Amino acid sequence: MAVPPPKPAVRVVRSAITLIVVLTAVALGAFYWEYERHNPTTDDAYVQANIVGIAAQVSGPILHSHIVDNQAVKIGDLLIEIDPRPFELAVEEARARRDQTRQDIDAAQAAVRAAEAEVANRDALLLYARQYVDRIKPLAGNNYLSKDRFEEATTQLRAAEAQLSHAQHNLVVAQRTLGDPGVANAKLRTAEAALATAELKLAYTRVSAPRNGLITNLNLPVGTYVHVGQELFAVIDTDSWWFSANFKETELARVRPGQPAEITLNAYPGHPFRGVVQGIGWGIHQTDGATQRLLPRVDPVVYWVRLAQRFPVRIDFVDPDPEHPLRVGASGSVSIHTDADGKP
Repeated sequence: MAVPPPKPAVRVVRSAITLIVVLTAVALGAFYWEYERHNPTTDDAYVQANIVGIAAQVSGPILHSHIVDNQAVKIGDLLIEIDPRPFELAVEEARARRDQTRQDIDAAQAAVRAAEAEVANRDALLLYARQYVDRIKPLAGNNYLSKDRFEEATTQLRAAEAQLSHAQHNLVVAQRTLGDPGVANAKLRTAEAALATAELKLAYTRVSAPRNGLITNLNLPVGTYVHVGQELFAVIDTDSWWFSANFKETELARVRPGQPAEITLNAYPGHPFRGVVQGIGWGIHQTDGATQRLLPRVDPVVYWVRLAQRFPVRIDFVDPDPEHPLRVGASGSVSIHTDADGKP
């Protein structure tokens, strides 16, 4: 039995419904496109923070550990202690050398004062000998004084001159031995610097937290021997959380620093975080080696069209919620509200 064709009224209704569906789809598509243009969104985004590597600045065995892995610490908290005994002895040795240097300087200053006194004494004797020769010279010329007596006086004058020159030489030697007076003395500054270095190395045996943060990757039992420059564990700086979001270059035309953003983490799907755009990366590392290797690397996502490069946008968290702790590497999505700054 053949199906009768629809009545004209039914055909009109069907056509109207089809037209409404098509227009609605077009309107929704336009709305979505416009929304995405004003509110670019990506789920290629991860939580980041500054990672501070804790390294030993002196060598020695770990004597005490005051932390455990994943512990929260505040800036200045004592983390570990390296055996301080060799460094305490080095401080005592440096202090003894500093004290001996001070004594040597005091002795050198006394030698300078003695040499100055000797110069003054020899200068006075020379003056007396010169004046005596000047007085008797007319007498010797008029034969009132024997020639031998005059020659003896001139010999004493030359001896006084030589003794003064010798005393002056001794003063110069004493002054060079002393060096600069007071705290400007080179030997004293060297001894003080050696003592300060020893005290600094002793202070390095107590390793303190450089930032507020979280201990991570800690595996350092007491007794472990550590070396200078050896990284022991890390502290995640909890004052530096940010969200690194990779946006396609076609989405960055309206993005500006200072714009608000809404962050959603996969770990807390029902708890959005507030953020603010800090800046947009100025370059990325390309696998063909055309750019510097120090630039951030963003692997391309394969589509059926020409790939758009993606650039990292740094978004700072605004008032992170302690009840929803952040973790480095946690993934999520973010939307940037580009209309908030009023720029086109």
